[in-house]
Amino acid sequence: MAKYLVEDEVGFDTRTIGFPKLGGCMAAALLTDTGLYGFHITPGNVRKAHVFASFIQSNGLHGTPAHLYGSCYWDNRYQGGNQERQWREEMQELAKAIGYTGPVTGFDTSSWISHADKRTKTTEFGKSHIGSNYLEYRWDGAAKTCRIFYKKMDKMDTTEGANDPNEPIKKIAGGALRDPLKNQVTTLAKVKTTPGNKGELHEAGCFGVHSFTIQ
Repeated sequence: MAKYLVEDEVGFDTRTIGFPKLGGCMAAALLTDTGLYGFHITPGNVRKAHVFASFIQSNGLHGTPAHLYGSCYWDNRYQGGNQERQWREEMQELAKAIGYTGPVTGFDTSSWISHADKRTKTTEFGKSHIGSNYLEYRWDGAAKTCRIFYKKMDKMDTTEGANDPNEPIKKIAGGALRDPLKNQVTTLAKVKTTPGNKGELHEAGCFGVHSFTIQ
């Protein structure tokens, strides 16, 4: 069963990790040869990655790390110039915290070709992104890479339910792993059915996808 992580939540699944309500947050995932570890990182909180490392060490099927992912709306998360440099620096900080070396990939949902929610508002400080998106990593169980899918959040339906005690999602709060509020989590995310919608997510292509390697 797929895992769906909202703000500050971490989880493990053998095939699929989804991230609802991505505005200024980062959808981070570590692929190993046994599955995916995910972390929904709120703005400025990659410093909590050491707690994510603790989750990786004590949950799931462990395995050998193969690929690290970090996708977000760059125009919102990274202010000022050279957003790719800022993204790389954040991914390097995440990698260091979890003891990872190897390939790193991420999708910039603010890229010009993406179908992401790019709504903005104008304030006295300038334009600010107010859109929200859903992003999902899928692993086929064999490759050393994941496929990346996304959709505007207002075109998605989510369902809430009880946290699975056998494969729990945890929330990082106060520098520790805790149970989500009332132990309720997102148990399903699916595309809303409309006359003009085939019920599919968009798949990220080569545009907007960035990669580098940490030695």
